Amino acid sequence: MNVVITEEQAKISNQITTDPKDFVEKPSLKKDQLRKALGDCKSWTLSDFHKQYKRGRLKVDKYQRNYQDRKTKWNSLLVDSVLCNITIGEIMVERKELGDEDYCYYIIDGQHRIMTLMKYMEGDVKIQGKYLSVDEGKKYNGTYTDLPMRCQNDFELTSINVYQFKENEGWSAADVFLRMNEGSQGLKPMQKYHARNYLQSNYRTLHDFAHKSQWKDYCNEGYSVNMDHLTNIQALFKHLQYYYQYINNNSNFKNGQEFKFDTNTLSTLSEKDLKNMLDETRQYLDLYAAVAGHGIEILSGNDPRKTIFITIILSHLLANHNISNLSKQSQVIAKWINDFVQTEPQINTSLIAVKIAGRGDSIDTSSYVAMIDMAYEELENHLYSNGMPQVNAPISKKQRQELREEHMDSDGMITCSISGTTVHPRLIDFDHIVRRVDGGSNDNSNLRPILRSLNRSQSTD
Repeated sequence: MNVVITEEQAKISNQITTDPKDFVEKPSLKKDQLRKALGDCKSWTLSDFHKQYKRGRLKVDKYQRNYQDRKTKWNSLLVDSVLCNITIGEIMVERKELGDEDYCYYIIDGQHRIMTLMKYMEGDVKIQGKYLSVDEGKKYNGTYTDLPMRCQNDFELTSINVYQFKENEGWSAADVFLRMNEGSQGLKPMQKYHARNYLQSNYRTLHDFAHKSQWKDYCNEGYSVNMDHLTNIQALFKHLQYYYQYINNNSNFKNGQEFKFDTNTLSTLSEKDLKNMLDETRQYLDLYAAVAGHGIEILSGNDPRKTIFITIILSHLLANHNISNLSKQSQVIAKWINDFVQTEPQINTSLIAVKIAGRGDSIDTSSYVAMIDMAYEELENHLYSNGMPQVNAPISKKQRQELREEHMDSDGMITCSISGTTVHPRLIDFDHIVRRVDGGSNDNSNLRPILRSLNRSQSTD
């Protein structure tokens, strides 16, 4: 075969032919530990790989990024390298025993190269002759079966060096994956973060939530997402960060802060607190769907200022009002938001004139938060003027003490109006008969003593 190595092939070859045993120096871990973990290098043919692939034994573990088709040019250059006997680099795998004498191989490093070649051999990937340097490239257009038989035979017999990793006390497969991709332009910050945290309990809960259809649909509108399965969880970090920091007077709208927020806040929450936060997110998604269902564009994925604003405004409405009342006002909310963002310079700023958040942008946090405060008050008053029930403030400590004294029996105990149980006053709360979120007043006639445990179990006061 006539071989011409293009500039693109030279770049690919330089990126993927590093010997894993020369890839060293992880702080606190010794070089010889990695050498031992890698084991001996063995030669597999593409035919060997294909047999495992056909049996469903080539997989990627949960710490990995999803396979993504890198499109025709990259695929064609990769196939061309094989046809021209140019090395495509070593592959690292981990064998996992599945029981009943069954097993699989998790690809630690090289999944895009191997899986692309497997898909090509299966006919799922096509190549274009204009990117090929062998003989006359046009002869090899199309799928694997379009290759001449002699080329198919050579292709299947192509040898690749394979290191079979064995997990030990010094290294996990995720550690090696990160080390092998250190400095790689192809590994994004979220992919690195996922590999480091995928076993953490709260992260797994957030990861599962982020892959539910309702959240994924929202991400397509509210955030710039792609087909990478990790983009949705990064968007969830941002969503939770925006409102949490707003109500705690600690707003930071720069990209990249979502990772710190997960590390410092989300990962430290109790299982119950995290569940409550995600329940609130579900309510947010329900309200957003109602507001966005009136033919008015509420969010656009390339406009982070607008996404931040909508996230905080709708979340704050839900924190202070019943979702059923808000849903009834959804069209009013949609129109008000649309009118407001058209005229507010801190939201409707040209992304050409001012860079977006996290990419050199200079959102003035204090003035932006002040704008949101003002906007929320204006919207809430607008909703009240359109008939939404007003919410009274919680009852005061003084009124609570007066109510305890009023309901106390001769033994200093109070009876729950729901269960009929008589308990110490410390175990009693005073519940609104007509809920505050439904416009209920703080008059004593609208308050009844109930067990604190019963009052805490209700969704709204």
